[in-house]
Amino acid sequence: MQILKGENSFDTSVMKALEEIDPEFQSYGGLLIVGSHSPQEVVENDFIFEQIREARENDRPTLGLCFGMQLMAIEYARNVLKIKDATSEEIGNGVFVVSRLPSLRVGQHSVEWDNKKTLESFWHNYSVCPEFIASDFRYSGVGYLVNQMQLKGHPHYVGVQFHPEYQSSKENPHPVLKQFIESCSQKTN
Repeated sequence: MQILKGENSFDTSVMKALEEIDPEFQSYGGLLIVGSHSPQEVVENDFIFEQIREARENDRPTLGLCFGMQLMAIEYARNVLKIKDATSEEIGNGVFVVSRLPSLRVGQHSVEWDNKKTLESFWHNYSVCPEFIASDFRYSGVGYLVNQMQLKGHPHYVGVQFHPEYQSSKENPHPVLKQFIESCSQKTN
């Protein structure tokens, strides 16, 4: 398993949740993209975008959490939609594929996916703009908020704006994390 993160990432709780689901998860072939408290450092890192592109193009199981989902949308806009200066409003100038919300979105909010409603934990101030993913991604959201996205035709290329690791336990693993591990277990490193 390859884990993409910045120096100030918040991956500890994600790693714990994945290990509770399957202690062998790091030996599987997948790409996990976690959030960072240093987004400028991450967005300027060509290696990160190259790894995301490679996973997308080669059907590698991929999961982006929070800012990780935003990075997936930026990579897609840059390499598929050919928007060379695609970026996040959090970072600087360019075409904003990720925009600032009017206020911080924190706490539990309702999410609907596959005709199921759940309450998920959010902590974000930016959101993927749906117009950049609408044609090639299946996504859920409310208005301008994209909560979850999945690339059509890819076996497992999923991004979520929420934090499934906060609601996952050994006894009750979060379905997003469990499905990712199951998909990754089909591919070894």
